[in-house]
Amino acid sequence: MDFSKAALLVAAIFGITEWVKANVPQIPVKLAGIVALVIGIGVVFLTSATVWADTQVIGEVSLSNLNVASKLLAGLMLGGGASFAHSAFTAISNVGENQD
Repeated sequence: MDFSKAALLVAAIFGITEWVKANVPQIPVKLAGIVALVIGIGVVFLTSATVWADTQVIGEVSLSNLNVASKLLAGLMLGGGASFAHSAFTAISNVGENQD
């Protein structure tokens, strides 16, 4: 999977995770990472069922031809990337906030 396609999926997971966190206020901060992983798995399985899945190539196999374990792993990796992106975005946006 090239970087631009992976970044697009990570951005989709990031956006959906932010939407869920905004609309379900009962989610504790510590569970936000787990929510991102679950959404990542969901996005990978949803994407693999679309026509766009043939253009998503991991190694030499398209996303539509991956087995369930490979889709789970890809979803976890992309969800982890979205969780990392959220942490990095939060850290950058908080620079200078705590200075006296």
